[in-house]
Amino acid sequence: MAKEMAGINARRGANGLPLLDMPSEGGSANGASGLALSGGGIRSAATCLGAVQALQASGKLKHLDYLSTVSGGGYLGCCLAANMSEERGFPFLNEANDLNDLQDSVAVKYIRDHTNYLMPAGFSDFLASLGVILRGLATSAVLVMGPLLVLAGLTACVLKNAPAAAAVGFGLTFAVIVVFAGYLLALAIHRSRLEVSGKSAYEFRSAASHVTVLAICVVAVALTIELQPLAINALRTPLEQQGLLSWMIIGGIGASKYLAPFAGAVAAFGSWFVEVARATERSRSKSSMLRSIASRSAVWMAAVVVPLLLWRIYLILASAAIPDGAGYSFAVEMIRPWGDYLTVIYLISGAILIGLS
Repeated sequence: MAKEMAGINARRGANGLPLLDMPSEGGSANGASGLALSGGGIRSAATCLGAVQALQASGKLKHLDYLSTVSGGGYLGCCLAANMSEERGFPFLNEANDLNDLQDSVAVKYIRDHTNYLMPAGFSDFLASLGVILRGLATSAVLVMGPLLVLAGLTACVLKNAPAAAAVGFGLTFAVIVVFAGYLLALAIHRSRLEVSGKSAYEFRSAASHVTVLAICVVAVALTIELQPLAINALRTPLEQQGLLSWMIIGGIGASKYLAPFAGAVAAFGSWFVEVARATERSRSKSSMLRSIASRSAVWMAAVVVPLLLWRIYLILASAAIPDGAGYSFAVEMIRPWGDYLTVIYLISGAILIGLS
């Protein structure tokens, strides 16, 4: 501490400022002052540069004894400390060394005019950045479209034509549910006997609990498989000829189309939504609770919209490959002549995309 105070007082004496007394043990120097330069990358460094130039021009910089910096503020702080420690004086003056003139020197002006780090080369860097974005989109498309094409091709192979799609019911799902219900009944009887005999064991880690989870997954898979023909038929049938379930399916599929931009916005600002939700968790004010609910609702809604949008794409692909009385009327007119080969094209291209991913 003594060496630190000696250095401070030496600087103060050279600038004609009053010296500081040695602080008491555990205390701080009376009258000492400091400057903190915050972080934030090159933007923070530029802001801090303007601040120290203003302090120097007003004659207040020499009154500061300490300099604390972090990140972007450290860029400016290191340059400032290095120059002033070598007795070169304030390094960011204009060419005339006029303390009252805030104009930049040639070197500082050059740095200010060429700190476009995102696109230093201008339009060519914009095109390069656009290429990076398109590359990311193409990669995502490869990862997603491969499985969708294979599933659409398999669906078209099974259904063959539009009447077949309309005729498929929920027989498999019903059979699986009946078997599952019988299993649950047998399990309940077995558990009751164990409890009566005093041999009851912890249920949530038993083999029976794992079988139950597996059975629930099988029911969900069966329901999902048998729901697809109904959804395809609902997509191809006029609204006035559809029932309540078909209306619900069409509503969900249609909503995904209009909510897709919303999902994209949430994906872009997802971290902000999460931070808002976390920041308001401990607050009990009504406004904080409303912000938390709104942020969480937005994230959950986006999480629902994306699967719905992918489901919509799958249904459109599958419907295009399933003929009706008028041929492949649901396909885009350009590819209708290739309707008989769409299933094979889906399967081959989907397999290739999966292999590439």
